Amino acid sequence: MGPAMTRAGAAVWMLAMVLAVWSPVALAADNHSAPPPVHLPLRHGPAHPGSALSAGAPQGYIPCDVQRAYHMDLLHASQTTGANQLIAIVDAFDNPNAAADLHAFDAAFGLPDPAFQVSNLGATPGSAINNSWDHEIDLDVQWAHAMAPGAGIALVEVADSNIATLVAGAVFAVNTLGADVVSMSWGTAGEFFSETSLDASLAPTSQIGKPVMYVASAGDLGFGTAWPAASPNVLSVGGTSLAPSTLGYDTQQSHFNCSGMSASAGMNSQNETVWGSPACTSSSCPGTGGGTSSVEPKPQWQLGFGTPGGRSMPDMAMLADPSTGVAVFTNGAWSPYQWGGTSLAAPLWAGVIAMLNQQRHANNLNNLNISPSSFWAYQLAPVNDVVSGASPGHSGDVCQTTAVCTAAPGYDQVTGRGSPLGSVSWQPLGGSISSAPDAASPAPGRLDVFARGPGNALWTRTLTGGQWGAWQSLGGSLTSAPGAVAWSGRRLDVFVRGSDASLWHRWWDGNAWSGWESLGGALSSGPAATSWAEGRLDVFARGTDNALWHRWWAGTSWSSWESQGGSLATEPGAVSWGPNRIDVFAKATDNQLSHRWWDGQRWNGWDSFGGLPSSGPAVASGTAGQLDVFSLTANGRVQHRAYAGRWGDWLALSGQWPSAPAAVSQQNGTVDVFEQGSDGQLWHTTIPSPML
Repeated sequence: MGPAMTRAGAAVWMLAMVLAVWSPVALAADNHSAPPPVHLPLRHGPAHPGSALSAGAPQGYIPCDVQRAYHMDLLHASQTTGANQLIAIVDAFDNPNAAADLHAFDAAFGLPDPAFQVSNLGATPGSAINNSWDHEIDLDVQWAHAMAPGAGIALVEVADSNIATLVAGAVFAVNTLGADVVSMSWGTAGEFFSETSLDASLAPTSQIGKPVMYVASAGDLGFGTAWPAASPNVLSVGGTSLAPSTLGYDTQQSHFNCSGMSASAGMNSQNETVWGSPACTSSSCPGTGGGTSSVEPKPQWQLGFGTPGGRSMPDMAMLADPSTGVAVFTNGAWSPYQWGGTSLAAPLWAGVIAMLNQQRHANNLNNLNISPSSFWAYQLAPVNDVVSGASPGHSGDVCQTTAVCTAAPGYDQVTGRGSPLGSVSWQPLGGSISSAPDAASPAPGRLDVFARGPGNALWTRTLTGGQWGAWQSLGGSLTSAPGAVAWSGRRLDVFVRGSDASLWHRWWDGNAWSGWESLGGALSSGPAATSWAEGRLDVFARGTDNALWHRWWAGTSWSSWESQGGSLATEPGAVSWGPNRIDVFAKATDNQLSHRWWDGQRWNGWDSFGGLPSSGPAVASGTAGQLDVFSLTANGRVQHRAYAGRWGDWLALSGQWPSAPAAVSQQNGTVDVFEQGSDGQLWHTTIPSPML
């Protein structure tokens, strides 16, 4: 897939040429015994309304636009830049200006020059110039670097655009250069029966056993499959469009900084959509590729996703829309075009993988790759679930009769699992708190957060209608962080350890707060509370024997205290995802996180959960079968592990914090996380929750 581009009122002939060469492909494989031609001419996209294209200046989005839209700037600020990673860009022919163009691109936007190397594998000098591979090379190199500015870049230039030659370049990048990530912004026009013989060349580990990730573009002319994107050994990347609200301003004007983005919320499920052409009626329409292979079997790691049958693609997605496009410095000058297509999305994702690998190395984990046990792309990576938009089909294909070409919650065959989410920003909520917070959500759109504040009293603040109310004291004398839960839209219950070390309780009935009620016990930690149904409460705390103790309300009276055993080093965290289900987590005295759960019949566990937390846990659930667990690491960062049918890896959020986190779901596909800051304020962020 050559990169797509847009220029007002120019190069219409190029669009006609593209449409003649790259027509949408059906889901059935063709009859090629050898690969069809791989290189595709660059596509001309529609001009953006109000575009003002001036000579000698960048057109379209620039690095800080895209970095901020995907929250990658926050990763960069925490020194996660892809350091000690090598991204290989494999393209055809030779672009002798690639290094100079990259340097000019970096200088314009304040990016550091990377460690950059070029390996020419028989390409005639200058052969990429004026055959459109020069632009492909510059786009791939510059935007992989923009996403991961600390990673090294290795440009591998092969002699021609035959698929076998390009695959050989990828093998060279891995086994000779030692690449960690390989970006492949190219693919065949459809699939071919002999492609499975090439899959083994894209091995998930190098000859010396290092895990390697191959990233391939899903295609640019609407719904249909292509190779290598359909290979079970690669991360297949589809394309999205970003609305102006993603960036905080609407511009394709020439610009060199992002000063207008201070109000940007970044991408979310409302402002990032499928890149497609829904109004297009021609036989070939610009838009992301996708579909189900009839050649490649469905790999083990993709079972349960996509349509039954073969390998579904794409796996993930990222910015590709050429009608907004990105700036490229090529052949010694700013291109007058705005560039896009999944040729952009693939190197962007290659940069994301490099940064994820850096984070993993800091936790003594290996590089990401695609292997039989790799489910990370579907449930483990922090992603934005793209839920609207469609890829164009063509007359007679499945897009005309089914919704397979349309985005939907969870996995879909136009954006895969979604786009990457870097680190979300934290919002200060003021106050002067002296404990970890806890939070409850009586209904979507409402949050109630609690913490110990001035006078050791319980203080609370409420979010309704998108606005935070003032801090309010609920009195009491706390010797711990609170535990809070809501069983309905008009019921809140909050529990604390009092100055007498017993459990105290106060509740809101939709009109007013009750007085304080003593529930006895001898606690050595703060409490955790959950509810599996209206009228049901379950409260947990560590006792003086360091065991977990449990008391519950079943609608008419409180039970007596019951020991759940264990050996706890911190307060517990508890949640219910539905009737007769409770999950309880705590840091054990062996410094591992431990997990115990009620399945409606009996208590199970304790199971060791790992994580080496330095704090007690927080846990939330947005729907049945889903858990989000949080704790602090040894260096004070919030770490997050998700369950959605299987457990994911630990992933770190930004910031450093002095207390345990709090977490709650509004049942809207997100988790709200709260922290006590070192400045004594309450801080808040929201992250997506993995979905099946």
